[in-house]
Amino acid sequence: MNDSRFGQAIPSNFADPLYPPPPGLIDPACISRPSSPPPSTTASSSSPAPPSASSSDAPLTPPPTPPTLSSPCQMTFREAVQNGDTLELQRILEEREGKININLFDTEGQTALHQCCLRGNLELVKLLVRFGADVRLANRDGWNPLHIAAYGGHNDIFLFLMTVPVRRS
Repeated sequence: MNDSRFGQAIPSNFADPLYPPPPGLIDPACISRPSSPPPSTTASSSSPAPPSASSSDAPLTPPPTPPTLSSPCQMTFREAVQNGDTLELQRILEEREGKININLFDTEGQTALHQCCLRGNLELVKLLVRFGADVRLANRDGWNPLHIAAYGGHNDIFLFLMTVPVRRS
């Protein structure tokens, strides 16, 4: 089956109940649906079996709550970044290691590293990278710290970020 709008073949078994295709994109007759399991042939039971946890009708559990910007450690960390205080930030990161998410996005969609690249503060950038800031993270506009440094004309930060080895997880 081809989608004339994009000139691409669409697999006939494409069926995603969470993200159905737009109307007219796929012929419903071509979508293969999983068949229902055969009825139970066990001895007569008057009550129906309870639904299994793997059933598609089971409610989804929400993901765990991520760290918030309002935690005291995170707020102190953000204040030090906002103030550009290298010594205070180093003290906070050393004392509260493991209690601060250095890669947490703020309400503007920026990490602390993004903010330091925007302001052109090389010392804070070096400090954040030393304590594990991920240079590959993109903000909500799709820009990573390297993009921000280059666009802002912060050549020293750009060159530093180019030399940072990428950590593989």
